[in-house]
Amino acid sequence: MFSARQVKDVLNELVFHNRKSDVKVIARQEQLGRQIPIHTLILECNEKMTREASDFISEHKLQMEKIQEIIDQNGREDNELTENSELKEEIKALKSKLQEMNLQKTEFQGFLKCTIDKLEKVRESRKVELELKAVYLGFQVECTRLKHALPIYARRSDIVSMIKDNQVSVLLGETGSGKSTQIAQYMYQTGMANTGLIVCTQPRKIAAISLATHVAREMGTSVGQLVGYKVGMQIKQTRNTKIIYMTDHMLLNECLRDKNFSAYACIIVDEAHERSIYTDLLLGMIKKSTKTRRDLRVVVTSATIDPAVFVSYFGTCPVLSVSGRMFPVDVVWTEDESSFENHEQAALDKTIEVHHNEEQGDILTFLTSPLEVERCCVALENALDSDTDFICLPLHGRLQANEQQKVFDPSPKGKRKIVFATNSAETSITIPGIKYVIDTGVAKEMQFDPNRNINMLLVKTITQSSADQRKGRAGRTDAGKCFRLYSSETYDKMERNSRPEILRVHLGHALLKLMELGVVPLEFDFVQSPSRELLDAALETLESVGAVVDRKITELGKWIAKLPIDPKFGKFIHDAIKDGIVIEAIILSACCTAGGSIFYRSGTDEEKSLADKRKIRFCHEGGDLMTMMNVFREWHEQPEKMKGVWCIDNSINGKAIRGVRDTVNEVLNVLRRDQGTKHKFQLKSPADVDTKLQKMLFKTFSRNLCHFLGHDKAGYLVVNKYQHVKVFPGSSLKSLGLLPDWIVIEQVLKTSNDFAINITIVPDEWIHEAMKETMMQLDLDSLKERRVEQVAVFNVGEQVFREFVGVKYAKKRELENQIKKSGKEILVFLDTSKQLGEISLYSHDRKHALEFETIIKDRVEHLRKQFKYEKSEQFLSSAQIGVRVVIETGMDIVDVLMADEYTTLFITGIPKFIEEKSEEDMIKTFEKFGKIVKVEKFRKSRNKNNWGRITFENKECAKQAVVEMKESLNIGARPNTGFQSADIRGFRTMLQWCRRPSKGFGFVKFKDPTNATIAVLTQIHVGGSVVKIQYSKKGIDELHVSNLNRLVNEDVLRHGFMDALDLDMGDIERVQIIREKMNTSKDILDTFRQRLRRKVEKYVHEGTYELDMRPPKDSDFNFRAFVSFSKPEEGIAACAGINHSFVMSDQVVTMEVDMKTSIMIQKLVYNKYNETVDS
Repeated sequence: MFSARQVKDVLNELVFHNRKSDVKVIARQEQLGRQIPIHTLILECNEKMTREASDFISEHKLQMEKIQEIIDQNGREDNELTENSELKEEIKALKSKLQEMNLQKTEFQGFLKCTIDKLEKVRESRKVELELKAVYLGFQVECTRLKHALPIYARRSDIVSMIKDNQVSVLLGETGSGKSTQIAQYMYQTGMANTGLIVCTQPRKIAAISLATHVAREMGTSVGQLVGYKVGMQIKQTRNTKIIYMTDHMLLNECLRDKNFSAYACIIVDEAHERSIYTDLLLGMIKKSTKTRRDLRVVVTSATIDPAVFVSYFGTCPVLSVSGRMFPVDVVWTEDESSFENHEQAALDKTIEVHHNEEQGDILTFLTSPLEVERCCVALENALDSDTDFICLPLHGRLQANEQQKVFDPSPKGKRKIVFATNSAETSITIPGIKYVIDTGVAKEMQFDPNRNINMLLVKTITQSSADQRKGRAGRTDAGKCFRLYSSETYDKMERNSRPEILRVHLGHALLKLMELGVVPLEFDFVQSPSRELLDAALETLESVGAVVDRKITELGKWIAKLPIDPKFGKFIHDAIKDGIVIEAIILSACCTAGGSIFYRSGTDEEKSLADKRKIRFCHEGGDLMTMMNVFREWHEQPEKMKGVWCIDNSINGKAIRGVRDTVNEVLNVLRRDQGTKHKFQLKSPADVDTKLQKMLFKTFSRNLCHFLGHDKAGYLVVNKYQHVKVFPGSSLKSLGLLPDWIVIEQVLKTSNDFAINITIVPDEWIHEAMKETMMQLDLDSLKERRVEQVAVFNVGEQVFREFVGVKYAKKRELENQIKKSGKEILVFLDTSKQLGEISLYSHDRKHALEFETIIKDRVEHLRKQFKYEKSEQFLSSAQIGVRVVIETGMDIVDVLMADEYTTLFITGIPKFIEEKSEEDMIKTFEKFGKIVKVEKFRKSRNKNNWGRITFENKECAKQAVVEMKESLNIGARPNTGFQSADIRGFRTMLQWCRRPSKGFGFVKFKDPTNATIAVLTQIHVGGSVVKIQYSKKGIDELHVSNLNRLVNEDVLRHGFMDALDLDMGDIERVQIIREKMNTSKDILDTFRQRLRRKVEKYVHEGTYELDMRPPKDSDFNFRAFVSFSKPEEGIAACAGINHSFVMSDQVVTMEVDMKTSIMIQKLVYNKYNETVDS
């Protein structure tokens, strides 16, 4: 027996620990001092849990009944419309969900039975209060699980059995399934934590912290008690902790003290699909420990991995898959893959199209970088300036946490949420409300080239795995759509999975960590072993900083290995301690390892310009790293509450600079904890330390010494590698306009060029001092010979200059690429000045540059001759049709061309075949027909089928070219007779035929629901058939109409109901025919064009009309083509002969006159008479 006061205290404790739970603790309290029998208290607790469980089960059943009702209703529609594949998929998903919910109910009922049994055992316990508390707490957690109904809950028993019965298990679960939060809890419930900790590793710190916080709240405790985390210097753990979340790097560090993971009973390696370096190293160490730790349980979990890799690595181990919250997602492919050339603009255009044309639902668009995300956000706001029905949000790693959180908040009522994101939104997070995904099919990926020792940031085609993950973002809460800006053929050619990080990045710190663990890197059992080149490059770097000697780790190497930064900077910090500038050295090291630039440059052109101006005052003549030091110094001086405002006012990336401070504190913590040295976080005067820092940076990066090559376009030569690099556009050297003779660089980054990153300027005297001290050996005379000089200069007029460089300097870039591809190992480039009218050739080797001088000279002379003998065709009619005269230099008329005569041809063809063809290539193809006087390649044509145009000396040659090129499959020529669809002033007609056939059913929505009721009771004929009518599931004002003739369109259906019910046009609000999805390839469109040309040419001669048929949009019901004729009587005759006379794709083709006219008048005149005109 115990008192009411004791009961009250226990239950108050329960309430305190579960104050955030969905279930409230309610207990009957007796009068103070009154004794309550234990069996009575247990009985009441039993009754209370049974009653509350019944409520939760009832709510769960209600949700199941709603799903079953939708299945039954859709099933009836499906029986009538067997071809409705989208509906079938939705029914399939709902049935799967129903089965899942049934398993969840069974799981809950099983738990409830075990809990009731536990109550009976409580009476025998000496600690009744604690036992009651534990039982009721567990019950509350379980109720919450049933309420949230995560997919993984349905498979709990299977998961627990698999993990208990096998040393290593693989669990596949899509994002949103609950694997990251639930597995550790399930294993805790089994009592596994009685023999050791349950640890769940994450690739990122923020994920470990947020998951630990979430799980602690679910389990009714605070972080650091039952559930904790360890990331970097942030540790929340006590003696009571049983479940701990930490980074994979943190757990790997613990191997130094305990290679058998003795403190742990279960290790869950989460997000294994990311295959970070430290995840792979950790798996290797875990595998090694399993041989001696037979009791250790290992779970490898992932959203998307090929389980065969892990099954093979660990030997035979079971694999269990858990579904996510998935609804059907309709994939819309893009056949015109020109969007790959400008994926950013294509993504923006598609986002606007989806917003305007698709029903309510949020949009997620994937881009490749934070810069693209910010640009698209600004561009969308500008493009939809008059719209108020949306909010636009960015999502990328450089955002502050509170800014990132905005995408997870519900959309404001009546507004669509549009999110532009990098591939960070592929996995790990679920954004609620996303219905539409726009997938560009590309992403930026960092790769290390061991042969050139450079990092390459490349825009690469994503893998099928990434594409599937992106698609899955649209099917979390409802059926969705994924608009892929590439074709299904491109998807089929994609690699299945991403390459692990360990196969594509520099491995310096990773190998040092292995060696610290006593492992020989070349003998380590990698999940997938990196190439020998990558391993050798990493070991060479470690040897250069003294961390490794003869493939063995040194004491310095062990010291560096403990620091969470690149080994080069570890050596830099080690040396800085001796010189008394360790804090500044750590700050510079942290700046280089920060995720992204500390300068923030985004938004409109004006905002970018303002950011550039704000940057200048921080720029240090010592280079980029010293510039970052200036920024940090000033930021550090600001009061903590004002730091955010200061960052905004100075265009500084607040998240990046806070990350720098966090890294500094982490390094200081490691030095204090592991190295036994304590350093105060206090900055010294710039006058005392800046020169020392620069000299240390020179010493640290002396292997990356670079010499100026004499011209900004030539850039610098990396002395040890004879590699050419250019100053990165964001460098402080660019801001200050500096081009010093000597610099050292932290690394080379390859994007559009090989760029020098994190530059430090080196004065000449330091170079000479280093040579005297034998720190380096340089052949200065040889380096001077590598400097470029002006080999040749051509003075040209404005017209020749414009034609030589081309639109936006495209021709100049083509010529430079031609020079680069020549294979000659010399530095040659062009410099042009429009203002001076100069084309200059630069090289360090005058002798070998003569070949390129000849190429440029010949091209300039060719252009001069071309303009000297240039001919121009001019229409006599202001309508730009009919007879033309050919005029040459001096305004002399040399020929007259009738309407059907021509000398200029438009060159067209299959894009893949013609896009790489140069003007010289086309001359070789067409010169067999006669003398060519002019060739022009279109540089910015939106129609990829158009290459350019060629002008022959006479019309006979041009005509022969048109006739003979008809036999070519890849390339064609058509006359320039003035009848281009973009400029036509003649007679235009339109051809149409059905593109998306009806599925045989549709919907009719009435303004007055009464009319819908009358229609249900009326027999209505549409298109010769009696239609079936029933209410739509959307409401009583909308009808579902089936048994429609496949040729019935929206107009026929609307008028069928209007005639039968005696209604006006305005009485019917909307009519929709549900149509088949159709993908139209380029080959089909080319076939259509050929057939239409053959039909039209039965009535008119080739060259007297213009056919324009553009690719249809996915939503277009009909194919459309426009034919413009030079003579109206020929167009009328063609319409009469072609209309309803043949079929395309089994659909009748109509041809009608498309009459439009306009008259141009001055604005002042229109303003005076506009009322008269409008009336």
